[in-house]
Amino acid sequence: MRIDQTWFRLALVFTCLFGSGRLNAQMGGTGSIQGTITDPSGAAVPLATITATNVATNAKTTQQTTEAGFYSIAALPAGQYTLNVKATGFQSVTQEKVVVDALAVLTVNLSLPVGSVGETVTVTSAPPPLNTADATLGSNMRNELYTALPLAMNGSPRDPTAFVALVPGVQGLGTQAA
Repeated sequence: MRIDQTWFRLALVFTCLFGSGRLNAQMGGTGSIQGTITDPSGAAVPLATITATNVATNAKTTQQTTEAGFYSIAALPAGQYTLNVKATGFQSVTQEKVVVDALAVLTVNLSLPVGSVGETVTVTSAPPPLNTADATLGSNMRNELYTALPLAMNGSPRDPTAFVALVPGVQGLGTQAA
């Protein structure tokens, strides 16, 4: 009986160490995109179709606007997206370089020009990261910025929490030994 328990424990340890594959704790969560689709006069465009395409994976998520022209695309993995909006009687609009951060809600409001469905307007500049839902102040540090920062600060090894002072609005931080 004791040998069976030992083998079971070894198999359990082996499964935990080598069978897990990817560590899901490394994942940062998902974000979302929301906004309102309007016509040139500012009136809501109901039942417009919005497609968010992940640039890295080409995964597409499609949603329709409500009667008030509002849409919300949730549970999007962090990354860069291209939004495409189509509605009957309007030109389709493509918004490129929409960056979704983990656990963030990005608001992208778009206006559809009147015209033939076959015409497409492509916007290549990224929309400003403006949060109009509340007055919360926050920031995300992208991996490219983190790796570009120095490996040592004040003679100590790089500490990611020390870079919080680089975020706009942070003040009164003292330095402490690592």
